[in-house]
Amino acid sequence: MAGPHIVFGAGGIGISPGSFTYTFDTPEKVSSLLKVLESLDIKELDSAANYPPKNPWNTNTLLGQAGAAGKGFEIHDKIRVPYNYETGQVEPSLTEEAMAASTKKSQQLLGVDKVPVLYAHFRDPHTSIEEMARAFDVQHKLGSFDKLGLCNFSAADLKEYFAVCEKHGYVKPSIIQDMYNPLYRKAEDDILPLIRQHGCAFYAYSPLAGGFLTGKVTPPAPTDNDNNNNSDNKSDNKTKDSVLHRSRWRGESAHPVYTQTYDSKAAMHDAVRKLVAACNSSSSAGGGGGGNNNKKITPQEATCRWLLNHSALREGDAIILGASSEAQLVANVAAARVGPLSADDAELRGVLDGLWDMVKD
Repeated sequence: MAGPHIVFGAGGIGISPGSFTYTFDTPEKVSSLLKVLESLDIKELDSAANYPPKNPWNTNTLLGQAGAAGKGFEIHDKIRVPYNYETGQVEPSLTEEAMAASTKKSQQLLGVDKVPVLYAHFRDPHTSIEEMARAFDVQHKLGSFDKLGLCNFSAADLKEYFAVCEKHGYVKPSIIQDMYNPLYRKAEDDILPLIRQHGCAFYAYSPLAGGFLTGKVTPPAPTDNDNNNNSDNKSDNKTKDSVLHRSRWRGESAHPVYTQTYDSKAAMHDAVRKLVAACNSSSSAGGGGGGNNNKKITPQEATCRWLLNHSALREGDAIILGASSEAQLVANVAAARVGPLSADDAELRGVLDGLWDMVKD
């Protein structure tokens, strides 16, 4: 039976000063990336008017210049959210006027008349749900998109949105997008049960917690000898800061959603250490080594295989997987598609199942 599929997270396409996005920054590089995605049979691209961070429209510009839509790729767009990174202030984005302007510009940049999926990127705090639902319905009747998606909406807001659509006959959401991974499974409590009642698919972003689940952000566990090796510890921390430069975790490119959700909590680091240890003890060979059976399963492979085969996701759902290079993309997709964790990996499966209990509030 078919399970969840992989959607490419296009937020890493483009360039933004001080941001972690910088690899696919020309039409030629994006065209090369598209060839790799096609070879992997990944045709859905999760984009947004706000991508890349701090440089809106650049991702859609490059996708348009590379002719992604004309090459058969489905570009899923999100309405522009005017956001001030310095103050955290958000301007209205889901009014009929703002939505029309964003939709028109994205269509022009992408070179399309419509997109397969159009999302609200966030719940607009300035606009009532009834008004935003009406605005999306207007765009749907104009033929701007086929399916409606909502991203980062609470279960309460989703419930109200469905009720408004049913009351007025507005286009209902078909896809709900939210953060979901072994360290963050809040959607299982309320969002997933609700949207299943309405026949919606669930697209999980940050399947690797922005890279946190690779183990690269987590320092080694402190030991009794740490007080005697302060200089070594400082050197290790400096090395890690260098490795994480231009990432979601360090410096001006650090993203508060990720640092506050994961990096700032000791329990999160403890959970990752437990996962890494379980992977090191696993009898399975990893798929991320291009089929090299001498390689152990990596935390990212274990995570993706858990998501695709053992989580609450099901057929029609997806994980949104990004990449900082073509090589990383190929390796991670190969690893994710190895299949379910085997009976020999019961301990590893148990660790993945239990990570949420270690960290949830």
